[in-house]
Amino acid sequence: MSTTYDAVYAALAEDWKELLDVERVGPGDDFFELGGHSLVAIQVVARLRRRHGVEVPVAEVFARPTPAELAAAVCELLEAGDDRRSA
Repeated sequence: MSTTYDAVYAALAEDWKELLDVERVGPGDDFFELGGHSLVAIQVVARLRRRHGVEVPVAEVFARPTPAELAAAVCELLEAGDDRRSA
């Protein structure tokens, strides 16, 4: 995995630990099984936007509910220079 992926994953795991009030988040842990719900998903998306400057639809948290999957999706957007990136 790339350095970008590692950084995105690490930040995402830290956010999940804080927002979900859990001690540990592994790459295959499911957001919803850890207690996540739509309001927390919105907070995750807002943090991704602030930290990485990328617009990730909330639906992406539902479609890719593990930190490994969501970090990969963020990296895909970053690497593609997707139009959804914020200014």
